[in-house]
Amino acid sequence: MKDETQQRVLVDEIRSHARAIATQVRKGRDAFLDPTDTSARDSVEHRLELIAETAGKLPRSFRQANPRVPWEELGEFRFMFAHPYEDATPAPPDHERAWRFAEEQVPKIDRRLERPRFPRGSKREQA
Repeated sequence: MKDETQQRVLVDEIRSHARAIATQVRKGRDAFLDPTDTSARDSVEHRLELIAETAGKLPRSFRQANPRVPWEELGEFRFMFAHPYEDATPAPPDHERAWRFAEEQVPKIDRRLERPRFPRGSKREQA
């Protein structure tokens, strides 16, 4: 089991990616979906994948202690971006869904992890 200090490092990483996504979201939906310049979309989608990857390293007990974070949906994004053609019915990433999630859910994730709940039994590392 990861101790509380390790969990805090992972939470800080998730929040850092969330703030980077917020910077791109401020550019607006049109910039995100612009087919001639995909830099904003690429950045957001990559950061969503990194958030999901990091979330997957948190123990189940931490995720259960913080149920208002959409852990399952994060996992779906990771699969969608990392393996878009491995499903039985392959499809490219859903950019509109990614935009909505980045705009609506990512700020909530950042706020909800500002003061996360740590499961009982997570040992705090001695400094």
